[in-house]
Amino acid sequence: MDSGYYAAMTGLVARTQALDTAAANLANAQTPGYRAEREYFRSVLLGPDAQDSQLGRTVNNFGLLGGDRLDMGQGAITATGNPLDLAIAGEGFFQVQTANGLRYTRDGAFHRSPTGQLVTQAGEAVLTLTGQTIQLPPGDVTVGADGVVSVAAAWCRLWES
Repeated sequence: MDSGYYAAMTGLVARTQALDTAAANLANAQTPGYRAEREYFRSVLLGPDAQDSQLGRTVNNFGLLGGDRLDMGQGAITATGNPLDLAIAGEGFFQVQTANGLRYTRDGAFHRSPTGQLVTQAGEAVLTLTGQTIQLPPGDVTVGADGVVSVAAAWCRLWES
């Protein structure tokens, strides 16, 4: 069998998967906290006998897209004018208590709930380093670069510097 067919097949599959990844990244480019995906390549046939067959050598010379990995690089930080819209520069995540348990996010679009709790856009509680909910008394909120949330004389730390 002609190895050109294998080259065409692996190229088609790899480009199709890469196009799907690029489309998902583009569709979510403006989604706060979205983590883009990056492709990586792998060999088609694995195992000790893969290189002993003509098919194995031919196909592995072209490679296939192995899948996607989460890009953990820093995204753009944009000022919104909302003092409760927060961003983390560098590594780290916000802890959020959801109906399905503890989750971690980089989406810092928060607001004060009617009960005074700091919550996500979905109404899920944002937690401190020690796993406590954050209650915000009435008043103007400020968040320092060190993660200290202040409202009048009350404060708590979201993360460590």
